[in-house]
Amino acid sequence: MYGQRYSSEMDKIQVLFKQLLKGYHPVNDGISHRSYQGAEIKGDIGGLLERDVVQYYQLDGKYDSPLKLKVFKQSQEYNNLLNHLEKERLYLLADTFYVTSKIPKTNYDLNEKAFFFEELTNSIVYTTTHFVSFYDLGVVVPLLTKRGVKVEVEDENIALEVENNYQDCRLIYIFTFDEELSEQHADFPIGKMQKLLLVNVKNGKVYYSKAMDSGLVQYEHDIYVINKNVDGYDFPVKYFLKKGDKMIELAFEDELDDYKFELDNSNYYVFGVDGNRYLINFKPERAVYYEKIDKYFAKCEVIAEDFKHHPENYQDVTIVEDDVVHSYIDKTGFEWVYETEGLPYYMLEEEGVYMILDEYKFVRKK
Repeated sequence: MYGQRYSSEMDKIQVLFKQLLKGYHPVNDGISHRSYQGAEIKGDIGGLLERDVVQYYQLDGKYDSPLKLKVFKQSQEYNNLLNHLEKERLYLLADTFYVTSKIPKTNYDLNEKAFFFEELTNSIVYTTTHFVSFYDLGVVVPLLTKRGVKVEVEDENIALEVENNYQDCRLIYIFTFDEELSEQHADFPIGKMQKLLLVNVKNGKVYYSKAMDSGLVQYEHDIYVINKNVDGYDFPVKYFLKKGDKMIELAFEDELDDYKFELDNSNYYVFGVDGNRYLINFKPERAVYYEKIDKYFAKCEVIAEDFKHHPENYQDVTIVEDDVVHSYIDKTGFEWVYETEGLPYYMLEEEGVYMILDEYKFVRKK
């Protein structure tokens, strides 16, 4: 069973490096994935890749004999589940993920001008394909050498900062699943690295960013982008919808620096620069974000009304600086500032913290 429970550090990484990781799905000690509608699924990735309905939907206890299994495979229920599985499988193979790892204390190689970080590795049997192993996941990394994962850092001052703060540094592997390699390796799925980052999770610095492909990069399922690198960050400058073997350039939402989409009768559409509207078979990440934000702030309104009548039931956890900045520091040490736009404030609900909007307060029920 491949499953995952996100750690507080993973939540922090999602916030600190939101722009770099936008549209990618996080995995950690195991593998979860998201459905084509944006919901998180903690299912069996192996069963999904292998088109195994019984394994993926965990039906082995129900159909526990050859006869029961034979009858089930002849049923309409089986066909319905298989069709749904195929849709999820295609989405999985089109989706992009990321996984993080701590770095060991390592000396900078002055001659190579690089770090060589040791990782747990393995190889696919009877092949020369090596991968970095994350227990229930393998990622083929082109930068993997006999000495470790090679991370080139030209600036020795930056390298010194990495050496002095290695305990706060993480490697972030951005990858897609590879169908052929996963079939060759029976134990767990295999992905191919698309990009590697070396970051500091304490101060939000990015020390290294290496993409394997400088052209079109997957942004969100069937949406691809051309990026422009500014100060080590990739910013999309053009969006494209993949339709078969065609790439259709999409209209730009100037205020949000994102592609335009609309919801119409439960379906989502994007707009091409050709003036046409195109149906997409997934819920955009931005739509999921809006839903979470709306739900959170609706709850904040309920809390605000109760706070007005029963303030004694709440703890004010607001930090005020110079009577101007109002913030809350969560259990990971991240500071949520009232005056900052675009933060995923719905994540505060995990700590039972709500915002009283007209009073600039962060409160928690006692």
